[in-house]
Amino acid sequence: MFLSALTGGLLAAPLAAEAQQTGKVWRIAMLFAASSTDEDETRNRDALRDGLSVLGYAEGRNVVMDCRWAEGKLERLNGLAAELAMQKPDVIVAVSEPAAFAARRATTTIPIVMPISGDPAATGLATSLSRPGGNVTGLAMLKAESTPKQLQLLKEMRPSLKRIGLIFSETASDKLAVTELQQAAKVPGIQLYLAEARTPEGYASAFETLVKKGADGLIIVTSAAAYSHRQLICDLALRQRVPIISGLSEFARAGALMTYGPSQRAMFVRAASYVVKILQGASPAELPIEQPTKFELVINLKTAKALGLTIPPSLLSRADEVLQ
Repeated sequence: MFLSALTGGLLAAPLAAEAQQTGKVWRIAMLFAASSTDEDETRNRDALRDGLSVLGYAEGRNVVMDCRWAEGKLERLNGLAAELAMQKPDVIVAVSEPAAFAARRATTTIPIVMPISGDPAATGLATSLSRPGGNVTGLAMLKAESTPKQLQLLKEMRPSLKRIGLIFSETASDKLAVTELQQAAKVPGIQLYLAEARTPEGYASAFETLVKKGADGLIIVTSAAAYSHRQLICDLALRQRVPIISGLSEFARAGALMTYGPSQRAMFVRAASYVVKILQGASPAELPIEQPTKFELVINLKTAKALGLTIPPSLLSRADEVLQ
């Protein structure tokens, strides 16, 4: 840890010095699909600010940030992205896959950084992860890789589980996750039921349909829509008395039984380095899209108690965080 901190400090010092010497004030725009009152998203915004500050780019000194929020209404993203593009910021930070698509529709010249996304190569946001080829780069959580692990964890939590429901959106990366899960679920005694949703009414209908089919547990594929409606989703799960697992710890804090996926804060801090590289002249077309290397297992014991479930000790011992 000491060596990592020392190395990080040595690398950050020249960046900070260069940032201070230019005397330029950089304009960074952020486009959110979520609501401006979403505390988790404001923490993510602050994580990006923290990452920029460490690298010598501090708001109020040499950085001006302009944030736009779609308030959970994805149809507003195109208009907000167009507004931001007209102001010609140095970088647009697009928070979510739909926000990245909206930003790219608004401009093909202003660099776009994604702190979190599904599979940019599968969705067409990038030519490949190693060489994006356009004006979009950043980080990807590759839901197709993490969703089968969520199935495994759900089955470990409830060995008797035989019928699993999967709720997903219409994005290409979600559909890729569905395909991977269908392969992983091809084992004796497991039935997989699918439901597509992206609106409050859609999630309510999906829950009702899957529970009627006898689903013993649900996997919620992480998407901008699901994230925006995570509290509703978790409330529906408790009302229907069905355990759910998803990909970001924010779902567990909203009441999901478990989550398994990368840390959003870590990804936003890391995204700051992409922004800085671009400000210093790097081309987003040539900045490889990174994948997270650390995944967190978060378990909500309060939800387990409400559902009358006992979490196996072997699972609890592996949890990175246990919410009481």
